[in-house]
Formats: sequence, structure tokens, C-alpha cells
Amino acid sequence: GNSRDTLLLRESLLRGVFKLLDLK
Repeated sequence: GNSRDTLLLRESLLRGVFKLLDLK
């Protein structure tokens, strides 16, 4: 599923952003 891959990608990106924010 293309939509499913997109959701996983967005979730992984959000997790990466939150990790960067936590580092600050």
C-alpha cells in the first residue's frame, strides 16, 4: 500500500523531530 508506506514514513519523521526537540 502506497498510503501505508506514507504513514510509516511520516511517523518515522515525526519521531526523529521529537528526538531532536528532546535533545534541546
